[in-house]
Amino acid sequence: MKKYLLGYDIGSSSVKASLVSIETGKSVASAFYPDSEAPIKALQGQ
Repeated sequence: MKKYLLGYDIGSSSVKASLVSIETGKSVASAFYPDSEAPIKALQGQ
């Protein structure tokens, strides 16, 4: 039976996930949403 680890990153502008083989340590699949990260707008100090 093959075993995998699922890692995910829930950020302020996107969600990313990666499936990694425990046996080889290599990424088997990855995905992110949305297709491009949203721009982050911040006010600059005066």
